[in-house]
Amino acid sequence: MVEFNVSQSLGLDINRHIAIDAGAGTGKTTVMASRYLQHLLSAEQRATRILPSAPRIPLKGMGAIRVPSKERTDIEDWQGLLPTETVAITFTKKAAAELKGRIRRLIANLDSEKENRLRKQGDVAMLLSLVDDAPISTIDSFLSSIVSPWMGLVCEDPTSEQLEEDGAVFLRDEAIRTAWRLQRGLEGKEVGMSGDIEAFLESRDRLSVLLGPDSSAKVVKGLQKRPLFR
Repeated sequence: MVEFNVSQSLGLDINRHIAIDAGAGTGKTTVMASRYLQHLLSAEQRATRILPSAPRIPLKGMGAIRVPSKERTDIEDWQGLLPTETVAITFTKKAAAELKGRIRRLIANLDSEKENRLRKQGDVAMLLSLVDDAPISTIDSFLSSIVSPWMGLVCEDPTSEQLEEDGAVFLRDEAIRTAWRLQRGLEGKEVGMSGDIEAFLESRDRLSVLLGPDSSAKVVKGLQKRPLFR
């Protein structure tokens, strides 16, 4: 049983949107894995109250349910979220693999006799079988899984290559320089911006007045390096 400090315990409130900003080795992955587990086990939670129910179809392949139906709760009757309905995103493949491993261990350590939210003996095995196909991945991998069926509509010459970090840094810097040169909202549309461009320009100008154009751009670049703004 993991002992959480006060700050970590606040991160387990699944009825709130939580942002955890902490250094390496402070238990962020442990909190994230435990929060994930609570989403699976809790019948009463914000996600199940406000989100529409999707059809629950037994999976085939690696993540197929390998437990006889009489030994587990039917997935249609499962009160919490299923692993295949719960998205967990990290920045690197290594971190995603570690997170999935932690979640799998937490589920495997559940005692169906002591955990009253598990209604049948085979529920632990059912959850474990569904973790295989759960969307626990990097940002790139998750977005790719969404876009890939429609890739032909996104671009004429799709590629499976991921952008290297050096190239990503260059593109971000170029995007900031372009945004800081814009004079009118129409120019923003011409360079591919979306959303409320005029509101963005007003906010940019206020920041430039306070800090100066060069310093305000540096502030934006600095924020991008913070985990909360990635």
